[in-house]
Amino acid sequence: MAASNAPNISEKLQRLTTELREMEQRFKSDQKPDSAILQDFRTVLDSTRLTAWMMSELLTVKSLGSDASKVVSFLTAERIRRFTHLAADLYFDAGKGTITSQTTGIGFLMDTLRSLLSRLEKLEK
Repeated sequence: MAASNAPNISEKLQRLTTELREMEQRFKSDQKPDSAILQDFRTVLDSTRLTAWMMSELLTVKSLGSDASKVVSFLTAERIRRFTHLAADLYFDAGKGTITSQTTGIGFLMDTLRSLLSRLEKLEK
């Protein structure tokens, strides 16, 4: 089943690569995108980059007959590292007053953090 999807995803990757190269050139022009849309794009792009890296590593590990759990463990550690960095940035932003109770998405962030904390606390027990 996965093999039948391979050409489709490869074609899509080629199209997206071309579009991203074009977007990079547009960023270098005088056109300025909406900052919220740009931030969302950056978030998705960063997440996609990490997932693409993971898939590349898993394919390499699989072709070598190695243990894929090491790649998954590294990915988890990398997510924790990135999240910790972002959380520290948000902490300092809140201290400077950049983030308030009126900041867009703050409620969703708080709910997500509560859920994460609850799950992590269960891991400790």
